[in-house]
Amino acid sequence: MYLKSIEVQGFKSFANKTLFEFHNGITCIVGPNGSGKSNVADAVRWVLGEQSAKALRGGKMQDVIFQGTETRKPLQFCEVSLLFSDCEKQLGTNFNEVEITRKVSRDGGSDYFINGKAGRLKDIQSLFMDTGIGRVSYSFMVQGQIDQILSSNPGERRAIFEEAAGITKYKTQRREALNKLALVDQNLARATDRIEEISRQIGTLKRQASKALRYKRLSHRLRHLDLALNAKSYAEQSAELARDAESLKEVSAQIFSLTQRLTESEESLSAMRSQRAAMLAELETMRQNAAETRSAKEQAQRSSEFAQVRKKDLEERLSQISKELETLREQLSALEGKAKGDAEVKQMQLELVMADDEVFKQQAGELTQIEESIREAESALSRAKQDALVNDGTITRLRSNCTTLELDLKSYQVRHAALSDSIFQIKEESQSLERRILELAEALDGANERLGEADADVAEQQSKIEELRRQYRDKQAEIQQADRAIASKAARLGLLNDFQSRMEGFSDGVKSIMKGALNDCLPADSAKIVSQHLEVEEGWTSAFETLMGPALDAVALPDASELSKILAALRERNLGKACFQLAQSAFADADFPLPPTIKKAADVVKCQSDDIAEYARNAVAGCYFCEDISDFAKFVSENPGFKFFCAVARDGSMLDARGTVYASTGEKRDTESSFLLRASEIKRLKSEIDTDNDNLTALNEAAMALQSMMDAAEAEIENKKNAAAEIKREISAINAQTNEANSQMGAKEADLQRKNAEMQSMENSRFEVQDRLDRAQKALEEAESAVESSKRVISEREAELAELREAKDARFAVLSETRIELASKKSRLENLERGLGAIKVQQAEAQAAIERRESESQSIRAQVENLERETSEETERAAALAQSLETALEEIEAFRVKLSAEETRLSEYESSLVGLREEHMRASAQKSELDVRSARLRSKLDYISERILNDYEVSIATADWKRELWKADEEFETKIKLDELEDGEIEAKSKGKRGEPTEEDFAAMDSVDFAAVGEEVRELRERISAMGAVNLVAIEEYAELKERYDFLKAQTDDLWTSKNALIADIDEINSTSQKLFSDTFEQIRKNFSFTFDKIFGGGTADLNLVESEDVLDSGIEIVARPPGTVLKSLSLLSGGQRTMTAVSLLFAIYMVKPSPFCVLDELDAPLDDANIGRYTDMLKEFTRYSQFLVISHNKRTMSAAKTIYGVTMQERGVTRLISMRFNRESGNAESAEADSEKH
Repeated sequence: MYLKSIEVQGFKSFANKTLFEFHNGITCIVGPNGSGKSNVADAVRWVLGEQSAKALRGGKMQDVIFQGTETRKPLQFCEVSLLFSDCEKQLGTNFNEVEITRKVSRDGGSDYFINGKAGRLKDIQSLFMDTGIGRVSYSFMVQGQIDQILSSNPGERRAIFEEAAGITKYKTQRREALNKLALVDQNLARATDRIEEISRQIGTLKRQASKALRYKRLSHRLRHLDLALNAKSYAEQSAELARDAESLKEVSAQIFSLTQRLTESEESLSAMRSQRAAMLAELETMRQNAAETRSAKEQAQRSSEFAQVRKKDLEERLSQISKELETLREQLSALEGKAKGDAEVKQMQLELVMADDEVFKQQAGELTQIEESIREAESALSRAKQDALVNDGTITRLRSNCTTLELDLKSYQVRHAALSDSIFQIKEESQSLERRILELAEALDGANERLGEADADVAEQQSKIEELRRQYRDKQAEIQQADRAIASKAARLGLLNDFQSRMEGFSDGVKSIMKGALNDCLPADSAKIVSQHLEVEEGWTSAFETLMGPALDAVALPDASELSKILAALRERNLGKACFQLAQSAFADADFPLPPTIKKAADVVKCQSDDIAEYARNAVAGCYFCEDISDFAKFVSENPGFKFFCAVARDGSMLDARGTVYASTGEKRDTESSFLLRASEIKRLKSEIDTDNDNLTALNEAAMALQSMMDAAEAEIENKKNAAAEIKREISAINAQTNEANSQMGAKEADLQRKNAEMQSMENSRFEVQDRLDRAQKALEEAESAVESSKRVISEREAELAELREAKDARFAVLSETRIELASKKSRLENLERGLGAIKVQQAEAQAAIERRESESQSIRAQVENLERETSEETERAAALAQSLETALEEIEAFRVKLSAEETRLSEYESSLVGLREEHMRASAQKSELDVRSARLRSKLDYISERILNDYEVSIATADWKRELWKADEEFETKIKLDELEDGEIEAKSKGKRGEPTEEDFAAMDSVDFAAVGEEVRELRERISAMGAVNLVAIEEYAELKERYDFLKAQTDDLWTSKNALIADIDEINSTSQKLFSDTFEQIRKNFSFTFDKIFGGGTADLNLVESEDVLDSGIEIVARPPGTVLKSLSLLSGGQRTMTAVSLLFAIYMVKPSPFCVLDELDAPLDDANIGRYTDMLKEFTRYSQFLVISHNKRTMSAAKTIYGVTMQERGVTRLISMRFNRESGNAESAEADSEKH
């Protein structure tokens, strides 16, 4: 792999797109200082990911973009591309060529591209990892880096050795593995903590889940029983509703029939009414026709009268026209005579005019010559006057200009005052806006204060809700504790009842008797244990048991004669011992006064059965209870006459009539083994359970009250939040108004600035106008002088013109007389011609008038004839209409009589429909009653349907009550099967084992007592209510928590597996890295000794590991002793020696792992001629392994290069490229490219 080309655009001094093409061997870049040679090396480092602007000799990354020159603008981005060829082996890609590009813009954007596709810096670093190419690898030896390598501490020198050893990727993998291991440890710690927390929660949640499961089972049975009960009721009421529907159908049919009959009758009635209406309409029509006939008759009479009047007017007009025609004919005759005389006079006048016209033409010619002279004089005068007018115009313009400028100067004062007023007004408005803004700010502060109060109220309510929730949780805890206490006591009660039922503490013989072993002589149903029917006063139960001793389980024996038979049977059947109580007593209680500390046993022990009373008295006859046995013994000794059988103290000590004292330690008896204590305990437990149930109910009610309070508080919070939202909207409105005021304020400020600028501009214009006024006044003076000169010329021209005009006037006077005489004659001739024309016009007008009058006369005669005919016709028509009107009035009277008869028949028919309407109303009432009853049933059905739908989300109409009864006995199926939560409270049959119901099963359900079902539903409701608050999601929560616990347990196991795997991977990476680094280090060490000896011609060099116990973390120390020296520190080497040492180390590394290319930036600067020779020889030798890009000023180094790029700055600040290639065959340098720049 080698670097094929570099393309640079906009990077530092490379303003234009510039292409560097490279080949194997040494390529040298030369040029004067500051021409941009090192910018090539910077470009390569930059595109490979250099992130430090300081390392690129800049302040920030945007400094690498071309900054512009005096003639060029700065660029907005820079871009550098490196093209590598023959990449398959080193990079492991499928591409022979790989191009990497970096682009950065001034707005801060930075992009990387690989073969034109966007990538990341990490992708580029991964691509070239362990290839020796990188921004800080040994492929770069630039200015100052020699000292950095040799002067850095041993730990910082490791980078280039690790790159050469190829362990960079292993270090990256190791770092990533360690990060993953730390993450696994964190996750493991969190998972362990979570498992411990879940373990604490799961016990409590399991008890809640058990209660929830019990609640769901009860709810399951309640649901199906309630559905069955309501479905049965719904079906019965639906059947009743169906019966009502049938009745309603029959009544509806009857109503329909009656309605039809009524409709038909109504239609007949309607037809009769319609006929009456038609007759009324016809009568009205007849009346209307009669009225129209009367109106027509009157119209005909009026038309006849009007025609007669019109005829009379026309006859008068005919008489007038005849008189006018006679006058017009007389006028026409007179006009013909006058026209003939005027024609003769016209001919004579024409001859006179022609003679005078010749004289006039001669005089006019003479006048024309004089006028020509006058025109020439006038033209000269006109030109002079024009010049004067121009000058006057100039003066006027200048005076107007001066006046305008003077007015402008005066208007500036007015505008200045107006602007001052405007500025003052704007300032006042700005102050008003400032006050408005302050008011809005105060309103905003108030709103924010109210918002804070509202938020505080919300927080207070939240705190209140939290307190209520805490109280609710405490109540729930108390409920659970009470529930557990009740459960514990119920379990205890069940255990004691079980002991009682199994007769624990009784002798075997008594048990056998009570089980019927001696039914032949003492039946079990008649055998009674005396102590089971006794009630002992509280506190003396133990003393009573001591008193009775073995006789505690004595069986009452009514017949003493049966005793021998019973005893024999006990012995024969080996049933064990038994004790019997006979009805006869051998001892009677003495009536003796007793102290308070001594009680008769008969007073302490009460019998609860009359059948056993005698046996009970015999059992305790002569027996006493006392507080202390010693007190009783003292009492007996003090009262010799006192007789007793035995006495027992409260602590169990006993004294009998024989004087024997049985001492007791006062130990309490075992309740479970003592029948009487068990009975007492059972009674106490029942009482406590009842009390606890009452307390539990009170706690549930208190919890419900707290729930209601929480709901109310949440509603209050919602109200507060709404109020806060309203305040926020108010704040938004205030902010909007404030923004608007600020906007107006800004506009006012901008307007004020504009007005001030206008004021300043006005001041500037005023000075300019004053200057223009001065110039205009000077020009006005010059124009006035020119006008005076023009006036003198005009005076001369006017005198000359006056003489010509006098001559003209004389000639014109003669011509005028001739013209007047000629004009007079021509006037007379024209008057004669006009007179003849007027006569001809008058003749034509008279003739036309005569024709119009004759035409009008004929038209009037025709109109008179028409009027005579119209008068006759209208008279006849009026007579006919009068006859028709009389006939119509007679017909109207006859029709009115007929209409009266029809109305009488209609009234009779309406009376006949009353009975039919009443029958229809009765049927409708019956239907309404059925509708009401049906509505009531439907309401009940709807209530049942709605309640069932709300409670169970089931349509009651589709529910099968028999199937619901069947399901009520089925096992409740949970989605989550948890065997540990099964409590078996309700005995149910599995659905799978039970199967589907048969016809026999359904038939048997007809005899179900639904009263008992209703009672069970009520009991189930009470039991569910008694359970109190139930966490219904506890089952799912328990399942989820259990699943979470199992998941976390599995995750923990997986994390431990991952941790062990990561530790093993890290160990393997460490082992591989150590081996690679050790082998590479040893090889570089040997190579360094070789290259150092070769470059220096002797001396010693070595590499040592610092803290070599861990080679992956140890530093590297360089030992270099040139020939003839015993230096112990690199800092004592000269500049040339340091450079040669660094070059030796570089080539030692190259001998192990050559980089595809190497950039050497003025590395030969401190070397002398001898060392330059060794340096170039080494470069030539290593061209077999790598490609070298050398930046140098040294001629010997340049001579070693195959290709030379010259860098110049023909344009200041812009780098330009010239390339040369050395031809080995000819021994001459050839131009590689005239110019490698691409524009």
